[in-house]
Amino acid sequence: MLKTTLGWSVVLIIILGLFGSINLFYIRAGGDGTLFWNAGTAYLFLNLGSVGYRMSYLQFLPEVVRETFQGVREPSDQRFSEVVFVITPGYISHYTTDGMQAGDYNTSNGNVYTRDLTTGDLWKWSVNQFQQATAQDRVNLMKTLTKTPPTPGPDYDDIDGWHKRCCFFSRKNGYNYVINLNGQTLSLVARREMLADLSIELVRPDGTKQTIWQLVGHPRKVSRSEYQQVFAKN
Repeated sequence: MLKTTLGWSVVLIIILGLFGSINLFYIRAGGDGTLFWNAGTAYLFLNLGSVGYRMSYLQFLPEVVRETFQGVREPSDQRFSEVVFVITPGYISHYTTDGMQAGDYNTSNGNVYTRDLTTGDLWKWSVNQFQQATAQDRVNLMKTLTKTPPTPGPDYDDIDGWHKRCCFFSRKNGYNYVINLNGQTLSLVARREMLADLSIELVRPDGTKQTIWQLVGHPRKVSRSEYQQVFAKN
């Protein structure tokens, strides 16, 4: 009897060891955006982030219980990036900046600025990339932000030739942002599906539609290799 008990104990220890050494990988992504446009060009700035969870099978069951009671587990990894779409009636292009956690966006002297929430650095969008703002840029932006009367917000129209729509995915599903560029009317439709899955559709002046961006926002199980690719250390 003692030998049998010891045998089962060894088997149980081996099983627990295996479950403790085999990892599960989950990723959850999210984001929001800010839209600016002037007479000829629209700029859509998307603030994106991904959080990752690495856990063993032994840790998985307690996490299910934790989520049931609305507990929050600290992520194992996180990654931030900015995706910028530049849109005219004739073309659309997009650019990605990894490792940047942008705050609010503001315009001044014809430029769009944002501050990195991690480093505190001020950045200016220039053609196809972010450039670190100069001392004069900081002075110009401060004058704009402190002027009287202040710029209305968070949305506004025709302030120094600019229009702004914030909180791109915080409005109702299928919200339609109509923009006029060089006398032609385009629109961007923001969709939220399954509560967390996001997409953006561009409707051109001739009525043709193009999905320009999609994000899977609900938590999803991934392979080790995909997880490592998403959270690769630069």
